[in-house]
Amino acid sequence: MPVSFSLRNGTDRAAEFSLTVDPSEAFMLSGNKQLQTRVPPGGEKRLRYVLYPLVAGEAVELPRLKLAPARCVCVCV
Repeated sequence: MPVSFSLRNGTDRAAEFSLTVDPSEAFMLSGNKQLQTRVPPGGEKRLRYVLYPLVAGEAVELPRLKLAPARCVCVCV
């Protein structure tokens, strides 16, 4: 089952993110489990994964994707 995520940066500064995909007992995952990526100003980054189901059913929880700023940039005035 192909899955893709798009990260868009609508600011005038580059954005750096840390991405983690939690393991799941219901799916095998093809793609980066941990990644630090940069999205240029006004740009977009597409992340693609392939999920392989290991169990059947309607209420199977997908792996969780966690996205956080890679570093905090503070502007002091």
